[in-house]
Amino acid sequence: MKKLFIISGGVGNEREVSLSSGRNIVETLRSENISCEEIIVQKDKSWLYGEKAMSEEQGFLFLQKENALVFQVIHGTYGEDGELVKKFEEHGIAYIGSNSLVLEKTINKYETELLLKKVGIKTTESQLVRNQGEISKLETFSFPVMVKPNKEGSSVGVVKAESKEEFRTILEKSLSEYSGVLVQKCIVGREFTCGVIEIDGKEVTLVPTEVILTKGKLFDYNAKYSEGGCLEVTPANVDEEMMKKIEDLALATHKACECKDISRTDMMMDEKGELIVLEINTVPGMTKTSFIPAELKALGITLSQFVNGMIKKYS
Repeated sequence: MKKLFIISGGVGNEREVSLSSGRNIVETLRSENISCEEIIVQKDKSWLYGEKAMSEEQGFLFLQKENALVFQVIHGTYGEDGELVKKFEEHGIAYIGSNSLVLEKTINKYETELLLKKVGIKTTESQLVRNQGEISKLETFSFPVMVKPNKEGSSVGVVKAESKEEFRTILEKSLSEYSGVLVQKCIVGREFTCGVIEIDGKEVTLVPTEVILTKGKLFDYNAKYSEGGCLEVTPANVDEEMMKKIEDLALATHKACECKDISRTDMMMDEKGELIVLEINTVPGMTKTSFIPAELKALGITLSQFVNGMIKKYS
C-alpha cells in the first residue's frame, strides 16, 4: 500500500492559497481516519517535512524510499505548470492528478483556448500580448476588456479596463510583471464553476456552483479569498436543463484537455444563455472555502472517499 503525502506551498503568487489547501486536506483526512503526511515546499524549492529540511533532490529520494503516493496542491508556478510533476515522473513517484504534459498545456490559457475551439467547445476570445512591441498589433475591440496573465491561477493579476487610456496603463504594468498577457472581451452574465473527479474508475461531475460577486467590480484574487468578497451558491440556482449543460461542459472540457483524477472548469453564461468556458483548473483550490470541497459535500461524497479511491488506483 502506498503512503500518502500531501505537498503544498511552492514558489509562486499562490503559495498562501496552496498552504491553506494542503492544511485543509491534511486536517480533513485525519479527521476521517485517513493516514497522511505533510510536506511543505519552501520558496527556494527546498522541502520541509515536519522539522526536517531537505533539498529538492533529497525530497524525491525520500519519497521513493517511502513508496509514496503524492497529492500535490501547489497552484500555479512549480505545481500546476507541470514542473514538479515532471520530476515525480522522472523519479518514478506515483501522484494524483494530470500528467506533466497536460499541466504544462493547461496552465497556458491561450493554448487551452485554441485546443477547446478545435473540438468545438465555446470559450473566450483572447489576444495574446508578449511584449510592448505587440501592443500596436492588437485588433480593435470595444471596452470594457479583461486583462489577465496567461499563466497564473487564482485570478491573480486579473484587471478590468474600462477605457483606452486605462487599458494602456494596465497592459504596460501587466507586461512588466508577466511574460504573456491575455486581452479578452468582457463577458456579461452569470459565472459558474464545476468540478470533475474520478470515483471507482469513473469520471464524475460534481455539483455546479454559481459565483456571485458581492464586493468590488471584479471576481479577482481579493474577491475570491477575502471575507465577503463573493457568494458561492452550491448547488447553483438554475433549472435541471442548465445544471446538466454546466456538468456536461465541465466533463467535456476535462476530457478535451486529457485531464486525470481531478479538475475544475470555470465558465460564464452570457446574456443569450450560452455557456462559455473561461479556463480549466488542473490543481483546483482545496481550502475550507474552495469550490471542490463544497461540491463534493453537495454530492454526498467525502474527501476520504476520493482519496481512498486514488490510493487503490495507484497502489
